[in-house]
Amino acid sequence: METHLGKKLKQLLRERNISAVKFSEMIEYDFRGVYKMFRRQHFNTSLLEKISAALNHDMFQYLRVEGNSPAENKLKEKISALEKEIEFLKEIIQSLKKK
Repeated sequence: METHLGKKLKQLLRERNISAVKFSEMIEYDFRGVYKMFRRQHFNTSLLEKISAALNHDMFQYLRVEGNSPAENKLKEKISALEKEIEFLKEIIQSLKKK
C-alpha cells in the first residue's frame, strides 16, 4: 500500500508541533501551498529533498514500499532456496565433523 505523503507530512508536523505557517517559512514556500501539500499523495523529488532537510527527516523512506513485483518475487524465491541449501550444507559439515 502506498503512503499518502501529504497525510504523512501533516502527521509529522503535528507530532513536532510545527504549524503550517512556520513550516512554510522553513521551506520558503507559500503557507497556502503547505495546506495544498496535505492533500497531495505524491511530491516531486526536489520538494521531498527540501522537506527532508527542513525537518531533518528522510521523507524518501515512505516511498520504499515492499511490493510483489515479479522480479521481487523471483528474488525472494532465490533467497529462500539459498537459505535451504545453506542449512543442508551445514548438516553435511556437522556429519563430516562427527566422522
